[in-house]
Amino acid sequence: MSELALSVETSPAERDVEALARGLTEHALPVTGRPGFHPLSVFARDREGALVGGVHGQVNWNWLHISLFWVSEDCRHQGLGSRLLAAIETAAVERGCSQAHLDTFSYQAANGGGGTETAEAAVYVVPVSVGATTTLDLLALTA
Repeated sequence: MSELALSVETSPAERDVEALARGLTEHALPVTGRPGFHPLSVFARDREGALVGGVHGQVNWNWLHISLFWVSEDCRHQGLGSRLLAAIETAAVERGCSQAHLDTFSYQAANGGGGTETAEAAVYVVPVSVGATTTLDLLALTA
């Protein structure tokens, strides 16, 4: 083990990240029965096709891990964030997810995306279900 070199990388090679996902999937597959690490995104575009919001994550076995969630300033407070989260939750359930994970700063979640200057980290883990209001809906930046 002493001959192994560790490297901290801010722009890792895609093949290396894919190798990590393959290795973990092969390790977990006998227990989970299905592979993980499938990207899942929902985007909102205006009439000209410009991106005005979206949510992106990965489906890992029965979990949706949301890593990016953004609504442009002009489109906030109109319900778009809730629509984006509902759409990705529905898509995740269709892919076998029963749980969702989203982390954010508390100032983003408080009062629908504003109201406090504190940048305290918050993590939300909730069950997802089609047609039901979940804790994730409360995080919408458009509330």
